[in-house]
Amino acid sequence: MIKNTVGIIGCGNMGGAIARGVVSRGAFSSDEVYVYDQDQVKAAKLASEIGCQPGDLSQMVRTSEILLIAVKPGDFKALVEVVSADIVDQTIASVMAGVKIQDIVSSLGKDVSVVRAMPNLAASLKQSVTCLTCNDKARKIGAVEKVREIFLSIGDVVDVEENEMDLVTAISGSGPAYLFSLAEAMLEVAVENGLEEDVARKIVSGTLSGSSLLLKGSSQSPSELVKRVASKGGTTEAALSVFAEKGFKNTVKNAILKAAGRSREMSGGDQ
Repeated sequence: MIKNTVGIIGCGNMGGAIARGVVSRGAFSSDEVYVYDQDQVKAAKLASEIGCQPGDLSQMVRTSEILLIAVKPGDFKALVEVVSADIVDQTIASVMAGVKIQDIVSSLGKDVSVVRAMPNLAASLKQSVTCLTCNDKARKIGAVEKVREIFLSIGDVVDVEENEMDLVTAISGSGPAYLFSLAEAMLEVAVENGLEEDVARKIVSGTLSGSSLLLKGSSQSPSELVKRVASKGGTTEAALSVFAEKGFKNTVKNAILKAAGRSREMSGGDQ
């Protein structure tokens, strides 16, 4: 019998972050959350941490209203072979990059409610931006709203069309790595030119986090915010001239398009 529970399959970084967020924010109580991982020690450790149950996979699938799949896309086929027979009216919530809704429906071989989500690494701090899309069945039965509550427990949620998922994956899902790469360059140049690493790290991380908060809370565009920092003939303008000379903006745009293209390749073509 299906109950008002969520079963999380995959207890890695993302699955673990979602499980912690769901319980701590009260989207589901701890006794309504089940976790499973092929690594039973990992599942047991997570379950103990948040006070939920490590589930027997088959039983968890049969009884959970929402099955949140947080496994690597390459592991999905093997998982389907194990759980397909036990899936009837459950909603599948997928965080698998590049796996289309139709791929999930076709693999299961039945008309199933599917919500596809793309959170990012900041889920561990409950600061993720999760992009969400779903099929008609999930929308009709109201399942998408229940899944939305799960992802609101780890940050903000933005609704998108599925044909936009490759692009938002490249921006939101991969985006933290772009920021970390910028931080790496800033930290390296600071240390190479005499700053102690702990001092440099504090300056770099504080500068980037504060700037991100300013961007999030401001009604001004990024270009307007740049102008607030860069006075004519000053230090910032000197740095920005190098960015312009080296094609910084186009490099970032091309990198994002490359990531989006890779997402399309992983999903088997256009959506």
